[in-house]
Amino acid sequence: MKSILLKLGVLLLTVFFVTSSYSQGLVRTKTGILSYLKTVISNNTIIVGQQASRNGLYDDTGCFNTYIQGLYNSTGKYPAIYGEDYGYFAGVPYNTINQLLINHWNRGGLVELSWCADCPWLDGYSCSWNSITNKATIDLTLLLKNAPESSAKTIYRNELMAVGAALQALKNAGVVVLWRPFHEMNGSWFWWGIDARPTPTNKAEYEALWRDMYTTFTQDLGLDNLIWVYGANRSAGYWASISAMYPGADVVDIVGVDTYDATPEFADYAALQALNKPIAITENGPTSGAYGSYDQQAVINTYKGKAAYFLQWHSWSGAKVAIIDNLNYNAMMWNPSAITLDELSTAITDVKAANAELEIYPNPANEWLNLKMPVIDGEYVSVEFLDLQGRTLLTQKFSNVNGEGNLFRINTSALSNGTYLVKVNNRKTVRTKLVFIAR
Repeated sequence: MKSILLKLGVLLLTVFFVTSSYSQGLVRTKTGILSYLKTVISNNTIIVGQQASRNGLYDDTGCFNTYIQGLYNSTGKYPAIYGEDYGYFAGVPYNTINQLLINHWNRGGLVELSWCADCPWLDGYSCSWNSITNKATIDLTLLLKNAPESSAKTIYRNELMAVGAALQALKNAGVVVLWRPFHEMNGSWFWWGIDARPTPTNKAEYEALWRDMYTTFTQDLGLDNLIWVYGANRSAGYWASISAMYPGADVVDIVGVDTYDATPEFADYAALQALNKPIAITENGPTSGAYGSYDQQAVINTYKGKAAYFLQWHSWSGAKVAIIDNLNYNAMMWNPSAITLDELSTAITDVKAANAELEIYPNPANEWLNLKMPVIDGEYVSVEFLDLQGRTLLTQKFSNVNGEGNLFRINTSALSNGTYLVKVNNRKTVRTKLVFIAR
């Protein structure tokens, strides 16, 4: 028995040192997430993200199954951030998108949303309209809340309010959103982009549109669950600079860049640093000549310690862009500097009771394991047993529990002798502890 306990102690120390870089504590509120992102950068690590919105081949569920679930099926790890889009196509299935995002959030992940909004000056649904070529028609101030009534204003604000309602549903589910609207604004391919290159003259219009949305969502609709992400396009000496359309530090929480390269680059890092906000790679992936040969390990090595997260875009017909479609993705997901869903979820600290204790005994366990922790009336408690590779082996859920200090008993007879990570989740509270099974 002494020998077994000695081995278990060595293993415990090993696991501690391997996972200690992820155990700083993540409180999943707006301020808590922003604080955690700064810690990620200072620890020379980076959070892995994957976009999985519609791409012409799949609906949202199909994209999730291919690029998020498919990545887990291949590597045993989920990306920590799941990205979606509330626009780009007509008939956006907000409820479907929200349920996928809520599911990921409830697993312990973070979620990102962009909005490729419909151009209100075009018939049909399209977010793509050259903002330089059509600058005589485009006047962003005509879309503001206090602007005179017009068909363009009605089209835009109807969609704005539909998006606001969808975001409200996420707030009601307790989800904090990395919210990235009107992205790549320093290019000319979206209708909200620059009106001249490389020095635009419509920054004031863009800032007014951004601030109008900010006021509508935060004040009119009370959406305090949004982390506002300014995601410019890489400047590359051709488009406007990274900060050319920056709407202001008081309405932006994170600054980032969308960058597609044959090999990962970060030419705009100094320009982003100058904005004095947490930095992210808000989109990344290979250019056409590197589809399928983009080195995922190089992604980690290029951006860690500089950006808090990267969000790699999905693939589409003839374009291998997603993580799973490129080189060394398995090694990247297991890279010690890469924070995937399993590492992220183990860092979560309770929002309501950050100091609440989770008691697990006996440990080592034989057959029955007792768990005791404070909960709020009517909550559920979900218990997962994971192996050290992050694979879930046993799950049990207790519904509508009552009172504080509940005792939950789990039969572990289906598990072999060994070391397991037990993750106990009751809504926003996630607690994890190592448990040994020894018979």
